[in-house]
Amino acid sequence: MCNCDTPMSVEANSFADEPTGLADAIDLAKTPSREREENLLTGMSAVIGRKWHPVIVRQLLEGGPSGFSELKEQIDGISGKVLSENLKDLEGHQIVERRTVSTRPHRVEYSLTEPGRELEPMITAMREWGREYLHT
Repeated sequence: MCNCDTPMSVEANSFADEPTGLADAIDLAKTPSREREENLLTGMSAVIGRKWHPVIVRQLLEGGPSGFSELKEQIDGISGKVLSENLKDLEGHQIVERRTVSTRPHRVEYSLTEPGRELEPMITAMREWGREYLHT
């Protein structure tokens, strides 16, 4: 899980050459332009490039705020453990927010943050690219 003292931070135990958040741990202001662009791209791919992340974001874009059980039902092939881990990771990257709806019974709801909602064009483009080139 991400240690997110700052927005979109990098996991403390990540590989040194592999960014894990939208904002890499380096000082982008002091980095040459091309390297800065590469760091942003690799950081972005680390957030949205994980297997289930785009699927979860798409589901929340299309279905709106949802409880854990609803998400698990709506996403084919995902286990509860994997869904939980991915939601925590997306929450750590400030793409998803978790809100307690009731305490008795305990119920939480997941929704997209503003940065999460701004991923919609990218998710749509990924889906269209897949339709065009993956023939599924």
